[in-house]
Amino acid sequence: MLNFVVYSHSSYDKILQIQTDYLEGKGNLILIIDNNNKNLESIYSKYNRVIFYDDNHPYATRLINSLNKVEWEYFIFIHDIDILLYFDPNILNKLTDLMKYSSIDRIDLKYIPINHSELNLSIDLGQKINLIRQVDIRNYIYNVNPSIWFKKTFMDILNKFPNKTYRNIENIDVQIYCQSFNIYKINCVNKLLCGYFECVDFFKFFHISHSGKIINHNPNNVTEYNQSYIDVKKDFEQIIFKYKLE
Repeated sequence: MLNFVVYSHSSYDKILQIQTDYLEGKGNLILIIDNNNKNLESIYSKYNRVIFYDDNHPYATRLINSLNKVEWEYFIFIHDIDILLYFDPNILNKLTDLMKYSSIDRIDLKYIPINHSELNLSIDLGQKINLIRQVDIRNYIYNVNPSIWFKKTFMDILNKFPNKTYRNIENIDVQIYCQSFNIYKINCVNKLLCGYFECVDFFKFFHISHSGKIINHNPNNVTEYNQSYIDVKKDFEQIIFKYKLE
């Protein structure tokens, strides 16, 4: 089974409930969350393990202390707000195997467009998938997107920048440091329009909030930046109805 590490905070417990419901029973699950006094047992019970962090620490240090307790060498790291609507476990397992055999440190699971000159690796995992090595510091070699990580590399980066917050961990100093790692982004034939992000069809996620606010549900099916979420429209409407977001 796939290994998932979900990062959250108790102030987003409603969003975490949505993410947890979508992930339940679909892999080995670890939750990383702040020490809190809320009664969240109904959520915690869906995870194989819950690791608590000190909210007084910056984001990177929270992850360092928490991931030190994770025994998996490879895992999918995802934040609560990136609701994982669908994934193909066969493809993700094969990508993880590829990482092991090819010394890949990270695969960003968000769709990226390519041109032929950028193509580094093309593989057939039931469909044609392209992996593009990231060395351009202007293109977010490191980011907080859902990704398959080699834990040792993830920890290396975090330990290099232990005082980084969620807002500045993507700054240029981190990008420069990450140039030396084998970090790839992903492309496939079937692109999905999912709002703030475009997705590959075998890993469909919905970045449901921005700056603490739920994405605006509107007849045009676009974000405030006019990005279409037409390919997750039905999923979003089901979430709104089930969790009473409006």
